[in-house]
Amino acid sequence: MSSGVASSIVRAWGLGLLAVLGLLGCAQGPKDGGKLERQGKGGEVTRETAVYEKLRSGDFQLGAASETIQGAYEHALKLRDRAPNKTDLRAALDDLVDFLDSAGASVSDYDDMPESVQSVRENLKNYENQVKAMIELASNARRDLDEAQEIADSLRLAAEGSAKDEFQELFDEITLAIEDVSGAVEALGGSLAKGG
Repeated sequence: MSSGVASSIVRAWGLGLLAVLGLLGCAQGPKDGGKLERQGKGGEVTRETAVYEKLRSGDFQLGAASETIQGAYEHALKLRDRAPNKTDLRAALDDLVDFLDSAGASVSDYDDMPESVQSVRENLKNYENQVKAMIELASNARRDLDEAQEIADSLRLAAEGSAKDEFQELFDEITLAIEDVSGAVEALGGSLAKGG
């Protein structure tokens, strides 16, 4: 199986899983008994509801990113532990592991989510600041993942034999993590500058 086909299968499987999880999450409904205020005066979405939905969607996306990053991190650790000490390969994998560790810390370093739209209403400014902070953390994770992906790309291009497949798999895992983190930034209402 070619690496392009494998990458497509991994991506399709991951996106399918996220879609199923998203549907399950939506099926649970909001924690305020399904009474989201969809409209304010004049039919527009209230500010509180918009903030609540951003936090809820961003939290889901960052949770997915955290799991994806953790998988890539564990994979990179295994590869690093098999690499001979004091070699360029070991040094590159040390750097890659550090970038993944930093990205993982960023996506898990945010406050608790509000229980309801009413919670947001009572503390709107704090929750708006939390949205901004989560965008910044996800953006930091994206920069670290971009660095990790660059290293993984170099390693997969230089590798031979079965090592090439392993580095391709790691590269694909990091690519999926980048997609998850980018999705979180978008869900939170932020945007990423070109290239991260």
